[in-house]
This record gives sequence, C-alpha cells and structure tokens, in this order.
Amino acid sequence: MLVKQWTRGLVLGAIASLSHAQASPAITAQGSTITVRAEELVLSRQAGAAILLTNVASTAEATSLGLSSYISAAVADHATMDARISVAIATATSTGAQASSQLSAAVSGISAQVAGRIQSSFASAISVQTSQLGALSSAVAVGPGGLSEMAVAAMAQSSITASISAAVVAINSTLQPSGPGLGPGLPRTCRDVIRRNRSAASGMYTIQPLGQASFPAFCENDFYGGGWTMVEKINAGPFRANTQPPLLPDAAAFFQMVLNPTQDVNTQQMQTSTFDFVQTAPSWVASLNQAKTNAIAAATMDDGQAPVVRIDFKRCDTCAGTVGTYMQQLLDPPQNFNYWNALRDAVLWTNVTAGHYVVGYERNFVLAKNPSSFNSEKNVLLHDACGDRTFGAWGQFYTMVNGVNVSYSRHGGLIGDGHCNGGNQWVCTLQTTDPRFMNDAVRQSIVYIR
Repeated sequence: MLVKQWTRGLVLGAIASLSHAQASPAITAQGSTITVRAEELVLSRQAGAAILLTNVASTAEATSLGLSSYISAAVADHATMDARISVAIATATSTGAQASSQLSAAVSGISAQVAGRIQSSFASAISVQTSQLGALSSAVAVGPGGLSEMAVAAMAQSSITASISAAVVAINSTLQPSGPGLGPGLPRTCRDVIRRNRSAASGMYTIQPLGQASFPAFCENDFYGGGWTMVEKINAGPFRANTQPPLLPDAAAFFQMVLNPTQDVNTQQMQTSTFDFVQTAPSWVASLNQAKTNAIAAATMDDGQAPVVRIDFKRCDTCAGTVGTYMQQLLDPPQNFNYWNALRDAVLWTNVTAGHYVVGYERNFVLAKNPSSFNSEKNVLLHDACGDRTFGAWGQFYTMVNGVNVSYSRHGGLIGDGHCNGGNQWVCTLQTTDPRFMNDAVRQSIVYIR
C-alpha cells in the first residue's frame, strides 16, 4: 500500500508542476487523453508526456502499472508533436534527477521482502525502459525543431537512466532483507524461502534451521500462503501385506520406521507432494528426525508466532469423507514443545486427558478442515470443527527406539476424530494391541509445518 500511495503522490505532484502548461495542449494527435492507472486518473497529452518520462524512475510504476506497455502505446499514439514537447521533457529531466532520492525515501519504510521484490523488478526493467525511451526520442525528432528536441530527449534519457542505476545501487546497499531468516545465508525453513521470494515455486530447497546442518526439504508454496516445510509423508496400510523391502515382521521394526526420533526415514519419498502408489507396493512412512522437525517449528516461534501443522489427507479407502486438508495449531506452545512427538501422541497437545479424549480442545489447540480463515501473514488458524468438541487420544503408550523413550497414542496425534463428529479420522494406527495395527486400510497423507 505504501508503494502505491507514494507512486500516486509522485504522479499528482508532476501533474501539479505542469498545471500552467496544460491550458494549451502541447501534443495534438488522435484522441485526447491517456489513462495512467486503475483509479482512472486521466491526464492531458502534455502532462502525459512528462509523466511518461518521470515515471521511468518509479519502481512502483514499472511493477504495478505496466510502464513498458504504457510507453509503447504512448509513442505509437503520438503521431505529431509541437515544440512544447521540449518543455515536458525538460520537466521530466529535472524531476527524474530527484527520483532516486524519492525512491529511497519511499521504500525505506517498506518491509524487507517487498523491498527485495522492488529491487529485482526495478533492475530487470532498466534495459526495457531505456529501449522505450530511445523510441520516444525518435518520435520527438519528427516534431518541429527536430534535432534540438531529439538532443533534449537524449539528455532526459541519460539522466533518468542514471537515476534508475543509482536507485538500484541504493537499494542493494541499504535495503537488503533483514531479520530472522532473511539475511545472508540459507533460509531456516520453507517459510523463509517464500518470504524472500513470493514467487518461489514448490519443490526442493536447501534449508538450515538453527542448530542444524543444512539439508534438502520439500517446500509447498502453492496453497495457504506457501512456505510449508514437509516433515512427514505416510503411505499407510496394510503394512502386514508387504511383500518386498522394507519388510516389517514385528512391532520393533515398524517403530523403527514410524517412531524413529534420531534418524531421517525414507526421505527419498519426500521430494514431491504426490504419491506414486499401486496396491501391491509396500507401505511406508517417511519423516525428518526429531531434531530437524522441532528446529523447523522453533523458527516460527523465534518469529513470535505459533507453528501450524498442516495435514494433506489425500486418500483413505475406508473413509473417503475424511480426505481434505486439515490444520492443527497449539495456540501458546512452550519454547521447547516437541512437535515431532506431538505428531505421534495426541496427549502431548495439552498433557491432560479425560477418558479417551484430550482436555483443552478448542481452548488450547484448534483444528480446521480446508480452512478459509487461515491468516498466512500472522500464521493464525481459527477453530472450525463444525461443533465437534472432542479430540481422541485413546491412551498414551511408550516404547524405546534407538535408545530414546517415545510416547504415542493409538492413532497418533493428528486430527483425532476431531472434525464434525466423524470417525475414522487418523493417519496411521500405532497401538500394537489394536487390530488395525500395521493393517490399516490404505491411507495417504502428507504433514507440513509452517
């Protein structure tokens, strides 16, 4: 908004500087007006010629108003020009020289990521704008005065191009992105990736959360504001039917894959957001280890916000109505909250249960399906379970994996039959005495943290 306000002020200021000259239009051609912006601000042709050159040094004009196409249209439309065009060019020359300082002052208050986008688009626009100014110089030459006016146009072009270059240098030196995850070095998470470049595509990126060595991670940047780091991918059931590696003959082997806190598991499966699944393929779970997962969540807490867990439930052969995107958020997480374990243990979301259910659902942590209310800037999720007030845990159990005690609930820590009083809402069964253990119907889901 600040960029647009400043740009509008620059345009209106230039109009005011030409108010006396507009009494007798300097440019006569077919048509009588040029529309400059979405507000339908209409300039006379003489003011339009001045603005045409002045705004070459305006980043906001270049990015949001399609300056290059505006110049092309203006040049093509100016079939004849009279001597007063030189007045307009002279005005553009003087105002253009001030443009870099005006630009620096305007963008100094803009957030770092916006400034970065301005820098990129501004730099890439220089050659196009210079070329279009050359075309304008040729157009000026056909009017009365010919060579002298072309010389003035060339001076204006040189001055404005210099202003553009100076502004780019100023942005490079004084407006580099700053703040957690935005300075030099690798992004901490996929959210840093999208904050640095709003147009970053979904795919693999190298990230480095605090305290971790760098590693590749899949970033989902197409939905809900982007910036979602994949931490888990589950192609569940029936594990017992596996006929090729990795075979899972017992609970210990199963837990090495599903509840392994110390090692990344099957991360080769975490390079896309799709499943290449056939019924005879072995089931598997892929996940980042506990330290990486928790460091990704900690980066969001370092930014003063509560992490959001997103579950893309893509397939369920016995619960098609469960399919969809869920988000789950602990509203006031302690700094050392173990998100990796909470994905597997529903009790950890509040540490209080009553019977089979977690106490504090709605109040301490929230859930929503296909949430339209998710605020990606503030990372805030509003609870929307269509009246469901229970979130299942069905017990808390413990096992030792690679020398580490790990807790888990019967169906893990996500969704927990917590939406619309529906059942069969879980990603995988973890309780060894449950008949569905290692024998769930086919369930495919992807878990992200932002």
